[in-house]
Amino acid sequence: MVVPLNKTLSLTDECGKPKTKTSVAYTKGTDKFAWDESTQSWILSSVFIGYITTQLLGGRLAEHFGGKLVLGVPMLLAGLLSLLTPVAAKKLGSTAVMVLRVLIGMAEGVTFPAMHVILSNWAPPLERSRMVTMVYAGSPMGTILTLAQGGVMMRAWGWESIFYFYGGLTVIWFVAWFFLVSDSPENHPYISKEEKLFILATLSKEKKTILTMPWRQILTSVPFWALLVTHMGHNLGYWMLLTQLPTYMNNILHFEIQEVSKARQNIPEAQGGSALCLIGAAYVGCSRTMSVVLFCIAGICQGCIYSGYVANHLDLAPQFAGTLLGLTNTAASVTSWTAPLLAGSITKDNQTISAWRTVFWICAAVMLFDAIEYLVFGSGEEQTWNNPEATDTAPAAFENSARTKDSNQNYT
Repeated sequence: MVVPLNKTLSLTDECGKPKTKTSVAYTKGTDKFAWDESTQSWILSSVFIGYITTQLLGGRLAEHFGGKLVLGVPMLLAGLLSLLTPVAAKKLGSTAVMVLRVLIGMAEGVTFPAMHVILSNWAPPLERSRMVTMVYAGSPMGTILTLAQGGVMMRAWGWESIFYFYGGLTVIWFVAWFFLVSDSPENHPYISKEEKLFILATLSKEKKTILTMPWRQILTSVPFWALLVTHMGHNLGYWMLLTQLPTYMNNILHFEIQEVSKARQNIPEAQGGSALCLIGAAYVGCSRTMSVVLFCIAGICQGCIYSGYVANHLDLAPQFAGTLLGLTNTAASVTSWTAPLLAGSITKDNQTISAWRTVFWICAAVMLFDAIEYLVFGSGEEQTWNNPEATDTAPAAFENSARTKDSNQNYT
């Protein structure tokens, strides 16, 4: 737990604390860390330093070796490192926590690209959006459950219990994942014969042997760049909501820790709608109710992206979906990392509504631009470079056809 530092803050437009609110002190445990806003922001952001480094690697490894172990083993490592976090914080300080979070980020960086590879082997084209939405809905659902339980667990058993519980849960999850999941329908022990034949038949036209990556075509593809920019804008908004709202609700609206958990669990996660809600939240002043309502609506709008751009990697190039997500998520991790640092730099020693209004406006502007450019330049059509082998052999085939024609003419 972080204890607020005694600093002189700018309070020209600070909200007064509700007169009817009774503040309940945190009593479980005695470990409080005198980490200022900048240190806290670096701790929140450090996971993305590692997260950025393994995105592309995760996609390529999963495409060559399958996504099951490429996803599962790093998740096991992330769970074990989470179990070590309380000890590192108490014994070694903030730097050790940052190092652990970098390593956790490296482990988690392979997960989404590997999951996209698994989905490309399992999701029939007409069911992609539905399956992607169902799978990736686990991310905000996990956030909701964690936020709902986190405040209660901290008050009952201390802040360390959160790391121990979810770290241990991840280890248990790995055991289930290892025995129940397969890379593709061909080698799944429990799937019915009918379902296996159906999936394989619908994917037979798309899935081939591993091909050489068409890097030039990808990096010159307008739909790919539209997807990449969209991913970056979404991550900025999502991680701003996820990591900075507790600070805003505590320092500006004066929610207690448990109240923050209850309010934030209602924000599960269309860019444009989220942007407008953030702008609105910047001008509702000290209204706690309106702020929570707008943040919740922003979160609901964010949830729509799972059937949109998240599935778009599979639409553009199912054979290289893991690599595409690795590329876009690498770039998006930069904005994820930037979000808490940006908020921390603007609000450092200046916890006021006007400072947070600047944060919300920057975030909203990025998301509005993001929504517009995706509508203009995005595409849901499979790209020709998804089959580079066919594209590369087309000139040769044409040339051979021409030679055959000439040869036939010579013999007549």
